[in-house]
Amino acid sequence: MKVAFTCSLCGGSDVLLDAWARWDIEAQDWLVADTLTQAYCRGCDGETSLVKREIAEAV
Repeated sequence: MKVAFTCSLCGGSDVLLDAWARWDIEAQDWLVADTLTQAYCRGCDGETSLVKREIAEAV
């Protein structure tokens, strides 16, 4: 089952989550090392908490 994360205030899906990234020498790319609890909603233009919602998949 797929999931979406939405803003707890407006229900919008245009949200961002703060994270730590580390440089991987072998991959030559940044890899997410940890996610933080701080979230930002572009629709509300402010801090929010995220709600995890299941998405029904087409059959």
